[in-house]
Amino acid sequence: MSAYILPTSELDSIISTAAQLIDHTGTPYAEVFRFAFGHLGYSLGCATDWHSLALSLYSMNADAVSQRYGKTTAPDYTPAISAEAISTPAQFASSIGALAYNCAEGDVPTRPLYLALIAARDLIREITAEHTQQLAAQQREAARQARQQRIQQGREILAQLAPGAEYFIVANLQRDDSDTMTDYFHTTTIQTHVLATSKHGKALFAEMRKAAARFEHTRHLGTGCDEYTPRIIACQDYVDSSGHYVHKGSASRWHSDVQDANEPHGWPTFSTEAEAQAWIDSRPEHQLTIHTYDHKREEITISHEWHIHRSSIEHRQKWSMGRGYFLAAGRTYSGWQVRKTMISDDLLEALALGQHSLGQAKITPQQIATVRPEWDAMKEFLGLPPDTDTATPAAAAAAPAVQIVHNTDKNGIEIHFPAKPPAFLLDSLKKLGWRWSRAAACWYAKHTEAAARFAQTIAETYTPSAA
Repeated sequence: MSAYILPTSELDSIISTAAQLIDHTGTPYAEVFRFAFGHLGYSLGCATDWHSLALSLYSMNADAVSQRYGKTTAPDYTPAISAEAISTPAQFASSIGALAYNCAEGDVPTRPLYLALIAARDLIREITAEHTQQLAAQQREAARQARQQRIQQGREILAQLAPGAEYFIVANLQRDDSDTMTDYFHTTTIQTHVLATSKHGKALFAEMRKAAARFEHTRHLGTGCDEYTPRIIACQDYVDSSGHYVHKGSASRWHSDVQDANEPHGWPTFSTEAEAQAWIDSRPEHQLTIHTYDHKREEITISHEWHIHRSSIEHRQKWSMGRGYFLAAGRTYSGWQVRKTMISDDLLEALALGQHSLGQAKITPQQIATVRPEWDAMKEFLGLPPDTDTATPAAAAAAPAVQIVHNTDKNGIEIHFPAKPPAFLLDSLKKLGWRWSRAAACWYAKHTEAAARFAQTIAETYTPSAA
């Protein structure tokens, strides 16, 4: 090991800290030093005593270094007790340890002054360890109390939004921590979002799909969604030029130019069949009949066709070590999953942190009055009758100022406004589940009877001048 003479500024800091600071129990560090050095004649009752102790420690440090490396000339030293003190007990204990380490040479470790320094170091370490434990305990208790407050807030939110609920439908973002080389399989949940509540424990996929549609990151797991992969397949069995038997329905080996270069396997995956068909329609023209040779060098003709392969996102793993019933697309060890689970403290805490979609269900115009104060103004603007009146609203103009488009490819309905609608109408569209498409410059929703009726009502009553 090596040794050196401590900088005089560091020794000043040690003495200044011992003379000025008080530990967490209210005991001055000076008492610790008096206990350790008092039997050597250092009463440490005034600045002169502290100067004397500082010079003795400095002299002992210089003597130890001289015994380690030969005679060493130490710089002149005048203690400065008013120097800046060390801020934390841990730093103070570390500085005393450094001084003791650099004095542990030759016969110095047998001297009473060195033994007193070791005693002071050990006492300071005990005080520091006790302080650290108390701080850690205080932090744990504060975290526990904060968690209990969040759980209580979550219970209050649940009682307000879904009284009587016993189960949650949740979305979990999974991270794959598996290592196939060591046969280790594990996933970690890095984000949780409460989608909906339920009063029964049955794992119904229809219920989970409906809840998944409420959250942006799980809409691809909603009603009517699965995994659809378009690809070109062979329409017959044949033997290729290498002698390999190719079954009917196998992926084509001659249409790589049709594939998507941005996809890992060439063929993309979509949430709906309509999206997959739209992708097929966007591909360049291609020849589906291939003329080639078999393993006997005889010319053969192979027919191909487009095929959309459907994979269900509904997973049923009710076996030993299975993961139950859940919704997931792609690899089930990563990405978003939707499942039903019992209400727990962790999920109640998620409610308090705002990680939920409760109270955000799609609502009807009759229900808007309870959540949108502007509903009355919107009815007047659209020319709608009162909620209790079944009369047909009068048309605002002979020709509708709004265009309604039924998108058959995506099974959607679109509203094209000639100008930007008022703010309360935009807010109401969002509340009713409509979304804005920047590319098509329209508001769109899934085609349902209610959506079509609402769009037609707006088309019949909205005019640019009314805005």
